[in-house]
Amino acid sequence: MYNKRLAGYSSIGYKSKGENIATESTDIIFDKSNFLSVYFNDIVNTCREILIVSPFVTKRRTLQMMQIL
Repeated sequence: MYNKRLAGYSSIGYKSKGENIATESTDIIFDKSNFLSVYFNDIVNTCREILIVSPFVTKRRTLQMMQIL
């Protein structure tokens, strides 16, 4: 299913994060191995509110995220 979703996102213009894609782009699909630095940066630079929607988060990842919050 994941690969089908990626193909669907790709067909509407989204790109997977790669070495040659600028990080300022808003149409990038991140995965568990490359989202954390972007996530931290977004939290640090927020002004008012943070809404996190995640269907699955491990205890280890939650503890990592809580450090910045």
